[in-house]
Amino acid sequence: MGSITPSGGYKIQEVPLGSPRPFRLVCIDAGYSGLLLSIIVGQKMQGENLDYQVYEMNGDLGGKWLVNSYYATASSIHHYLKDTAVKYDCE
Repeated sequence: MGSITPSGGYKIQEVPLGSPRPFRLVCIDAGYSGLLLSIIVGQKMQGENLDYQVYEMNGDLGGKWLVNSYYATASSIHHYLKDTAVKYDCE
C-alpha cells in the first residue's frame, strides 16, 4: 500500500499484508443524486472505514442543475440544494 505525498511523490507504507484500509467511495457530480448520496453517507455510514469524496466540475453544488434552463431557474435550484446541504451537514 502507498499514498501520494503533498509534494507529489509516492510513499510506501510499511503495513502487514491484508491490513484493513478505508473503502474509497467517489461521487462524480454534486447535483441531486450527489447530494442525496452525501446525506446517506453522512447519516448511515458514520464511524465506518470509508474515504468519501465528491467531485463537481462547477464551482458549487448543483451539478447540471446549476447551469440549467428548465422550469425553475438555476438560482432557485442552487438555493434549494445549498439549503439542503446545510441542513444535513454535507456541504
